[in-house]
Amino acid sequence: MTEQNEAQESSFDALKWVFVVILVGAAIATNVYLDAYSSWVRWGGIAALSVVAAGIALLTAKGKGFLVSLAASRSELRKVIWPTRKETNQTTLIVLVVVVIMGIILYFIDMLLGWAISSIIS
Repeated sequence: MTEQNEAQESSFDALKWVFVVILVGAAIATNVYLDAYSSWVRWGGIAALSVVAAGIALLTAKGKGFLVSLAASRSELRKVIWPTRKETNQTTLIVLVVVVIMGIILYFIDMLLGWAISSIIS
């Protein structure tokens, strides 16, 4: 891209972000000032304004970068080798056993130190 196109795109991006902020403000105002209407009407207005604001935000350079990042994350998630149910259950059981054993050990250390401190103080 040329510098002129980048400058023009960034000015349009700034304008888009201003419009997004206006839409978010309108969504907040919808909730505050349309109190007399049904909650379905208010939530519908908020949802519609939020969807439009998100759509406009995704048209900016940062929004496009977010979509590219989202697609890359999704492809990386597909590469993950997830544990089986059996492996998950075994790992959970091991963690629980270790937590219980460490709790018992720490309890006895606490009792021993408490007895030692109380015998020194008394």
